[in-house]
Amino acid sequence: MKYNIFKLFHIAGMVAWLGSGITGYFLILYSRISDQAETELWLRQEYLSIMRVNATGLLIIIASGLGMLAASKWSLIKQLWLKIKVSIVIFIFAPLGFLQFYLYKLALNNASSADISVKQAFLTFDRFSVIAIIILTITVPAVFVLGVFKPFQNSDR
Repeated sequence: MKYNIFKLFHIAGMVAWLGSGITGYFLILYSRISDQAETELWLRQEYLSIMRVNATGLLIIIASGLGMLAASKWSLIKQLWLKIKVSIVIFIFAPLGFLQFYLYKLALNNASSADISVKQAFLTFDRFSVIAIIILTITVPAVFVLGVFKPFQNSDR
């Protein structure tokens, strides 16, 4: 029963992590395409709050994942599918999240400066976001497949 409760939080964390960041960024892109500079600047300022939801979602994923491990009496730690999944989280998702937050704060600070335009201030962040979207398009489905189908499962569990 404990395992399933942690799993529920794990899924909720994934929704918060993926849904907040993707939705917020698409709103920003739409305002840019529509050439609404004031709306874009406002959305970019508010996106920082969305990034906090995004980071909280990732922390919920990690905490609930540890909860599922504890509820399984740590027997899942031997599974190859879980080792791959955890490696993707540690070496791809977490660094992308930290880098995204850092670049965003830097861009937001630069956008406040009167010397450069919002478009120029966020250029590096926007380029990073395109690269991150490509990486996440590959790795997120891989993590879902690993979590749902559990390939390479040992017969221990």
